[in-house]
Amino acid sequence: MITKEEVQHIAKLARIELADEELKKFQKDFSQILEFFETLKDVDVSDEKSTAYSIALNNVTRDDISRREKPEVVEKLIRMTPQIEGNYVKVPKVL
Repeated sequence: MITKEEVQHIAKLARIELADEELKKFQKDFSQILEFFETLKDVDVSDEKSTAYSIALNNVTRDDISRREKPEVVEKLIRMTPQIEGNYVKVPKVL
């Protein structure tokens, strides 16, 4: 069973104040949680496959294909920008 001092230490780490009756309640609750983990230690998982996720994850990506826009679309976009230099959009330096 978890001690009253251990509950006080956890409360201090969590920066919360607990009344005496709350200390007793958390002492009981924490002890039950730890007992549950003890029962989990007895479960045989030797036949189970190790995994990091409960479901299979596949990364869905598309091919990176360069495509040329119509020249009039490019001209219109460049004219809409606040600053241009040649056929490029001028932006502030990042670094």
